[in-house]
Amino acid sequence: MVNTNGGPRRNVNCQIVDPDSNPIPRLYGAGECGSFWGWMYQGAGNLAECMWTGRVTGKNAAEETPWS
Repeated sequence: MVNTNGGPRRNVNCQIVDPDSNPIPRLYGAGECGSFWGWMYQGAGNLAECMWTGRVTGKNAAEETPWS
């Protein structure tokens, strides 16, 4: 079984990137939307991706310097 996913592109730090692959400040993505496997993946890959990207996104967002 094969399916495809869409959504915003993100880098390995789970930052959403613009069309030139530059990270958009303070914008992160996790889970299936914007999947690393968006071009194609085998079924059941999303569960691991959701757990991994959720952890990476949470860690990176928590490390952001607070706005004043």
